[in-house]
Amino acid sequence: MSFTYVAVAVSGAASGFLLNEFGARYPVETALVVILICGVATLCWAGARILRDASGRVDALLDDELGRSGEDHFAESSAMGA
Repeated sequence: MSFTYVAVAVSGAASGFLLNEFGARYPVETALVVILICGVATLCWAGARILRDASGRVDALLDDELGRSGEDHFAESSAMGA
């Protein structure tokens, strides 16, 4: 079981407990807090997606740049040492 599933389960249980305790007494504040939590979760998800896409692009660029077998990127440095 991954860390993400455990984190979602724990946050769901905690939010359910808090809604049960404070939802009836403070309905407007509870709704605002729920909206805030959903917004922060959406921003975290979007940030993770952006970072994952960016790291994939960097990996592709590095593979493209360093993966060429016809080029020796260290030819100049080895020739200078000889």
